[in-house]
Amino acid sequence: MKKFNNRGFILVETVVVSVFVLTIFVLLYQNSIPMVGEYENRIRYDDIDSVYAIGVIRRLLISDPNYNTIIGQVEANGYHEIKCSEISSARQEICRNVFQSLEIHNTENPDGASAVNRVYISKWDVDKLRKDATLPRGFLEYVQYIYQQNEPKLTDYRVILSRTTSYETEELVETAHGEEVKVTEQVFDNFANIGLMDKN
Repeated sequence: MKKFNNRGFILVETVVVSVFVLTIFVLLYQNSIPMVGEYENRIRYDDIDSVYAIGVIRRLLISDPNYNTIIGQVEANGYHEIKCSEISSARQEICRNVFQSLEIHNTENPDGASAVNRVYISKWDVDKLRKDATLPRGFLEYVQYIYQQNEPKLTDYRVILSRTTSYETEELVETAHGEEVKVTEQVFDNFANIGLMDKN
């Protein structure tokens, strides 16, 4: 009986199976990395606290007698940063309290001011806003994210909130002296936007 040389066949079979397994891993990698990036965006973009905060600011703006003046500035420039001094005098204290509770600082309140904590009104099309290189990088990334979403136009304007939030986490750690609580602070830049109806 004649024996066949199977070494070549085993080598080819190993290569084929290796290529097949490698292809599966590449496909899994290509599909999972965008999901991780989207998950990171969802943590920072349109989180529930920021959406609630921007809803409060929207109600304050819509009910303000100076609303049309502010919208006029948006029409002229494409966007406008909201400051409490622009709100009617009867509502300025409410505005300051809302901004303080949300830790929103602008040039009127430079104590502990952050380049991130801002409120803007923009036209629904954020094209002018996304091209302003003087704005913070994280904020521009969010505006680019809004632009790429290509949402259908719901209103003429949108309110965009940018703020920094921090969370403390506690962890029980074993040390040479026993167990100790380790407190870690995590800081996030959070962003949200919401449509703003024109009163006219």
